[in-house]
Formats: sequence, structure tokens, C-alpha cells
Amino acid sequence: MKFSMGFFCLLILLTACQTTTATSCIPDYKTGVAAGSGCLVIETTGVASTDPTLIVFIHGDGSRGGASDYMFKYARTYGAENIISIGLIRPGYFVSDGHY
Repeated sequence: MKFSMGFFCLLILLTACQTTTATSCIPDYKTGVAAGSGCLVIETTGVASTDPTLIVFIHGDGSRGGASDYMFKYARTYGAENIISIGLIRPGYFVSDGHY
């Protein structure tokens, strides 16, 4: 009986984790991009034209342990006509709303 209850709890936990992971990845190239078996959180600003410039902002190591989306505000200042600016969250880091 202990084994059955433990297995049932593990199954519920794994199902919840899979649901959380699946809903956190939207590979639309505006808020997320598929990377291997995971997804990277991004924020894209600017308007593409025939020959746009691409600028990518990647955060540091985050030694304070908080969210790593602080560089999105810097990326937003560069997005404009013919300039695409992307803030990228590295694998293993998260943004303020909990996505990683």
C-alpha cells in the first residue's frame, strides 16, 4: 500500500511539472524560442523591414539570485524601425513572472 500511495504522489507531481513546463514555452519568436528540448524566454521589440539590424541583450550571471529580466528595459530602448532588439534569458535563469 505504501508503494502504491508513493507512486500515485510521484505521478501527480510529474504531471504538474509537465503541465507547468509545457505552458511556459510559447515559441512565437516574440516571447519565446525553442531551444533543443526546452524553450528560452525572450522579449522582442522593433519593426523589421527589408534589411533590419539585430541587437541581442543577454543578462549576466545574476549573483544576487533574483530574476534576470532586468535587461529587457535596456533592449526596449533600442527597438525601432529597421532595428530588432531582443532580450534573451539564458537556460537555468528566470524572469519576474516565474518563466524560465
